[in-house]
Amino acid sequence: MKISVLGPEGTFSHEAALIYSKSAQFLFENTIYDVFDALYSGKSDAAIVPLENFISGSVGESLDALLEFNLKVNKVLFLDVQHNLIGHAKNDIKKLYVHPQAHAQCREYIRKNFQSAEIVHTSSNAASARLANESFEGAIVPLLAAQVYGKKVIDENVQDNGQNVTLFAVLGKSHAKKSRDDRTFIVFDCVNRAGILHEILGLFAKAGINLFKIESRPNKRKMGDYIFYVEFHGHPEDEIVSDVIDELKKKTRFLKILGAYPAGGSE
Repeated sequence: MKISVLGPEGTFSHEAALIYSKSAQFLFENTIYDVFDALYSGKSDAAIVPLENFISGSVGESLDALLEFNLKVNKVLFLDVQHNLIGHAKNDIKKLYVHPQAHAQCREYIRKNFQSAEIVHTSSNAASARLANESFEGAIVPLLAAQVYGKKVIDENVQDNGQNVTLFAVLGKSHAKKSRDDRTFIVFDCVNRAGILHEILGLFAKAGINLFKIESRPNKRKMGDYIFYVEFHGHPEDEIVSDVIDELKKKTRFLKILGAYPAGGSE
């Protein structure tokens, strides 16, 4: 089995992929868009991408790609995110390499310990590990990256929040089959008029369907117009969910089912 994942080797995406399968062949791609494209083109059999961090929020590139590609979320994975400082000596670090997401999740630690250091943002956590080579350089990276690139960990678990978890999506050509406890993820665009979102959310309330998430993003066509991502309880094959989706289509300009998957995920 071939799984496309955001590279290079040693990223948190790599860690999530190892939770899903330790025997698969991993194809490390340069961008999240490339991860999607590898699966869509048939280069890989599955794909794994970060969807949301419980501290820094949704991963916009993944949401945008879900909208663009005809691929489905069929499983979710939860990864405990633990950041570590690598280098020679903490007090000697004058240049700190850190991925922007890692920076957001370790902001207070960096502010308190490296006020005079040069902060250099990198393209990935693995890149941070590779770049920190001189005695005055350090990086904040996953433990896997430190192990892969043979770097010394000098401070462990430096994230600001001990409950730092990232949700990853496993992608396929179709969503998962119905189970006893499912979630469905959709995106829709609606006309810009007073009360329309209230009407749409009212369909879920009337049907007794619990919403877990609703998030707006610019539709990239006109300033002030938005699309809405919604995750809710149930599966498209459930009659009550199917009926609500049919009603939603009457009130939206477009609607796309992004996936359906067991609610529990894997850790």
